[in-house]
Amino acid sequence: MSISLILSWGFLEMRRKTQTINLSELRAGARGKPFCQLIEHHLNSQSQDQRIQGINGTIAMLPEEAKGLIEGFIDRWNLRGYDQAFWQMDTVSVLDEITEDAKTVLSEKGLYTDDEMLFNMFNIIVLSYAYSAYDQPKMREFMGIR
Repeated sequence: MSISLILSWGFLEMRRKTQTINLSELRAGARGKPFCQLIEHHLNSQSQDQRIQGINGTIAMLPEEAKGLIEGFIDRWNLRGYDQAFWQMDTVSVLDEITEDAKTVLSEKGLYTDDEMLFNMFNIIVLSYAYSAYDQPKMREFMGIR
C-alpha cells in the first residue's frame, strides 16, 4: 500500500490505497473548487505531523533520480503563492499546471511519468502549502482561508 490522495466530496484526502491514481477521475471530482479550499481542507483534517509524514512519505515513493529535484520544484511553486489570484484558481487548473511542470522537470532527467508519479508531485506541493500556512494567519488570509 502507498500513501496517496483520493477524492472525497470534491476534495483530496490523505489515505492508504492500493488502486492506481487516475488523474481524469480526480479532475472530474475537483472541478469548480477553488484551490485554497484544498489547502484549507488539509489544514482542517490533518495535524502538522501528518502533513510532514505525508510529504516525506510521498517523496519516498519517488524514484531516486526524482528525489533530488523536489527542493527546487517546491521552491518554484512557492513563488506562485505570492499571486493572490492563484489561490482562487480552479483546483483542476492548478493540478494541470503542476503536473505539466512535473512532466517537464522529470522528463528532462529522463524519467518516465505516469499519473501516480505526477499526482505525487502535486501532492508534495499541496502538503507543502498547507505545512507553510499552518502557523501563518496572514498567509491563510492572503490565500482566502478562514
